[in-house]
Amino acid sequence: MKKLKISTFVIFFLLIFSKVAYSTDKIAILDLDSLLEKTNYGKKIIADLNLLNEKNLKSLQKIEEEIKLNQENIKKQKNLLSEEELAKKVNKLNSDIIEFKKTKNNLVSNFNSKKKNKLDEFFKMIIPEIEKHIDDKDITLVFDKKNIFIANKKNNITDDIVRIIDEKLKWAKS
Repeated sequence: MKKLKISTFVIFFLLIFSKVAYSTDKIAILDLDSLLEKTNYGKKIIADLNLLNEKNLKSLQKIEEEIKLNQENIKKQKNLLSEEELAKKVNKLNSDIIEFKKTKNNLVSNFNSKKKNKLDEFFKMIIPEIEKHIDDKDITLVFDKKNIFIANKKNNITDDIVRIIDEKLKWAKS
């Protein structure tokens, strides 16, 4: 009985003197992928990268078709050629394949490098605008949308940022 009185007193004491914590920090959500897809400058970057990628793919396909054609010709002429000529053609085909792989690796690394540079440039340009908006709205913390499970839509500032970036970076449309 005495323990019950003491525990009731402790609980009562804690309830009376405890303060409810309310956070006054404003938290916002920003979808960085949408910024790239929805802003005019981001759309231009994506279009340029897609164009470069298509160009690279076409050039690689052309080389690959030539290699396949040479391979088929060697198979057809296999019985007609001397061993020495066949060995020369096979060696030439192998060197062409090695050169193709080198070309492909160079194109991929150049593409990835350009993509990284363009995206870095994009984010360097928009970060000051995002920071200014955050200061203006007195936002304490901003999370990337892909790291959030669920949140209130009113906390999403992506559309506001898209509008601001398009206004500030009008020159990027051309």
